[in-house]
Formats: sequence, C-alpha cells, structure tokens
Amino acid sequence: MHARHALQRFRGNDPLHAVGRLIRQGTMALLAFVVCAWPAAAAAPGSDAAFGILLWLHNPNIVFFLSVIAFFGLFVEIAHPGIIVPGLLGTVALVLFLIAASGLAPNWAGLAILALAFGLLVLDLKLTAHGVLSIAAALSFIVGTLVFFHVGNPLPGPQLQPMLVYLMGGVIGLLGLTVALFVASTRRYRMLNGVEGMIGAHVTALTPLQPQGRVRYGGENWAAVLDPPISAVLPGTVLQIVAVEGLCLHVRTLYQQSSIASVVSAHH
Repeated sequence: MHARHALQRFRGNDPLHAVGRLIRQGTMALLAFVVCAWPAAAAAPGSDAAFGILLWLHNPNIVFFLSVIAFFGLFVEIAHPGIIVPGLLGTVALVLFLIAASGLAPNWAGLAILALAFGLLVLDLKLTAHGVLSIAAALSFIVGTLVFFHVGNPLPGPQLQPMLVYLMGGVIGLLGLTVALFVASTRRYRMLNGVEGMIGAHVTALTPLQPQGRVRYGGENWAAVLDPPISAVLPGTVLQIVAVEGLCLHVRTLYQQSSIASVVSAHH
C-alpha cells in the first residue's frame, strides 16, 4: 500500500463504520416495531386509542426495549460520531423510556447501575482495556435492569421476561468487546501505516534540497523540506523523516559529512 494513501484508505475500511451502520439498521428496525405495534394496542377491545397506547407503553417489556434502543443508539453515536440517526433515535427512545418507566414504580437505583454500564462501555472505547470494561458493562446492564424492573420481586401486572435481559446483556457485551478489539486493531494500523509509521523512515533525495526539494519514499515522489542545521544536500543523499506536515515531509541528514554541500557546487 502506498504511504500517501494509507490514511485515506484506512478511513474507507474503518470497521467501526460498518459496526455503526449495522447497529443503526438494527435500531431503526426496533423502533419500526414499536411504531407498527401502536395501532394494535390502540385497537384493543374496550379501550380508547390514547388509553390503549398508554397501557401498551407501560408494559415492562416495551419499556425495556426502549432502554435498549437508547443504549445502543447513544453508544453508536459516541463510538462513531456523525452518523446522526442512531443518536437521534437513542435520544427519542431515552425520553420515551423515562416517561414510560415513571408509571411502573421502578427502583431508580437500577437506573444508576444502567448509567454505570453505559459509562463502562464508553470507557472501553477510550482506554486500552481490551474488552474487560465491556464485559463489566454487560454484567452491570443485566444487574441494573433486574433491579430497575423488580425482577424476582414482581409487582402486579405484566412482567419483564428475564431471558430478554440476559440475551440483550450478552449482545451488549459482544458489541462492546467487538468494538474495543476493532479500536485496538485500528490503533495498531495507524502506528504501522499512518503518520506514526513514517517517522524515522529513510528517504532518498531526488533533487537538491535547499532546503526544499523532492525525495523518494515508498516508491513515491514526495515534497520535502530539509530541517536545520543543514541547509542543502545533493541528489542521492539518504535522509530521515522527522515529521509529516500534510503531503510534505520534514527530513534531516543521516551522514552530515557526506551530506553538506552547497547549491553552487552542485551545479558545477
């Protein structure tokens, strides 16, 4: 791969973009399910539309799905900013979740544990924990949900299915672990193929550098600037990259005794 296009191609192959697109589609499918199910709830015998929708929203399983949409949507927006749709859906789902949950008399301590789970998942993106925090986030999500919905000490009315909680907790853990591993691999990619991998590499002067000129790096012709204290070198001089500024390389000499030359003598 040519060094000039390494970072550009990396962006096109960014695995986080694929993960974000997949979760965006899943989030939209979940929201579509919620929207499409409203007419059925509104048409329930013996209830008007408003009461039917309100009753349906107070089903713990629906409230749980709203929390999952909010969790996934906001996480994807933070993991891959700029997609917009998951963040928007997550925000709407979060508002609906809080409104619907207020009618279930939940244990709000569970919400604090859910917030902790979300924080751990986000931290796993920033830190080199290699998925450990994602596993902790999944466990926190399961515990927080069970506490929030009083699972095991049920209240009268519809009950949240524990299997749904365990399943979504596993999905969250797998998602966080996958994204964390992708982030670690992309960081290594940048080190090997990005600007960091270019620092210290050797190049060969194609023209006199006085101090600007052209060099060959990775089989390509690059613009280069010779950094002080040497002010000029001859073509063929081996140089070392010390910095990259856009498409211009900052270089210095490796062998000062053979590299020091004046532009005048280069033309004689």
